[in-house]
Amino acid sequence: ESVAQAERRADRVREGLLAKFREERIEPPTTGRVLRMVRSAMRTAEQNWAARIAGRLDPPVTGRLLALIASSEGDEPDDVGEGSISLLALIKASPGNVSLESMMTEIGKLRAVRALDLPPRLFVDVAPRVLAGWRTRAAVEAPSHLRRHAPPLTVTLLAALVHQREREITDTLVELLIATVHR
Repeated sequence: ESVAQAERRADRVREGLLAKFREERIEPPTTGRVLRMVRSAMRTAEQNWAARIAGRLDPPVTGRLLALIASSEGDEPDDVGEGSISLLALIKASPGNVSLESMMTEIGKLRAVRALDLPPRLFVDVAPRVLAGWRTRAAVEAPSHLRRHAPPLTVTLLAALVHQREREITDTLVELLIATVHR
């Protein structure tokens, strides 16, 4: 129960489960059964976290997050359309070379991320590894795959991505400013 809340690696959760069996002086089940228990604990922990995080968000914030992956007829939101890129693709994009243009792009990204208005202490009790795992997962999954998850999980993954990217974009802006000054 407690290991799966703070850990995303199955081998670590398995070690915690086996340690609990030893502590309780219980004969551990077969390897296959232990694996099923670990997977179940990790899935349950993720669902509980997702429900808890999604419950902390106001409905307008949830709507803005879900709008990042809203589909328009026939095209993916990550595709470039009519000369502009989707907000989700913009948030995921790397900064590029040091220039005034890249700095202005990063400022636009930061404004867009802050406009989503996530609560500042949304992930205060989430282990950094878990948060990093959610961020990575949201960054690599296509919007169509994110839409297939249960709404609390989708919102949690997107919130983790936006939360982490806000920090990264701020750091990037500082680095760009320093590099620009040195030039």
